[in-house]
Amino acid sequence: MQILRGTKREITMMEWNEVLAKAEKKLTDSKKCYELYGDDDSKQWIAEDEEKVSKIKRQIEEVVIFMDAHNIK
Repeated sequence: MQILRGTKREITMMEWNEVLAKAEKKLTDSKKCYELYGDDDSKQWIAEDEEKVSKIKRQIEEVVIFMDAHNIK
């Protein structure tokens, strides 16, 4: 188990950034798959991954707004 050090805000943002990085990596992998194979499955994966990345970015914005509103540092 990893011990995280920092403020609540720093830890929360670090965790969200990890989630975002994984989603962006999956999107990159899907794009590479499409370049290599060019099939319809890859197109669907790209669309799903782009939607997931944008959803995570919206969630991060909501979390930041919440932390600002509740003065979480």
